[in-house]
Amino acid sequence: MKKYLFLLLLLISFNGMAQQDTFKRHIYSVGVNTYGEGPHGTDMGLEVFYDVRICECLSLGGIGELDINPNVIDDKIDLILGGRLNFHLFNHLKENATHWDPYLGLTGGLHVNPWVEDYNVVYDCYAGVRYFIKRHWAIFAEVGSSDAIGVSFAI
Repeated sequence: MKKYLFLLLLLISFNGMAQQDTFKRHIYSVGVNTYGEGPHGTDMGLEVFYDVRICECLSLGGIGELDINPNVIDDKIDLILGGRLNFHLFNHLKENATHWDPYLGLTGGLHVNPWVEDYNVVYDCYAGVRYFIKRHWAIFAEVGSSDAIGVSFAI
């Protein structure tokens, strides 16, 4: 009987640790961005990304951007698909962590312009911060080659 009680307590403690360690590990975000100062003005667009915390200080993810420049007739839409790597300055995996999640990041990917069949590799570095207004909801801002603001949902 003592052996079963010990195993039950051990299982409960590991389950509690696993739930605590996976807090806010997957983050889904959507926002609006501005991209570059080209000869025809600034592109504006929509970006979506998904980040996975792989440890206390690093997250990996994917990004998709749709940028539109209304000042250009034949070159209006740009599509960017790529990956993200973020270094988080605070430990935000734990439930009792601060509401702030500042990070530094790198993005790399493929820039596609379907109007003129132009393809090239792009990269960006940025500084960002998320502020969790509720347990699963946050607002974010990123500043770099591409500036963005938006909302995030974390599980």
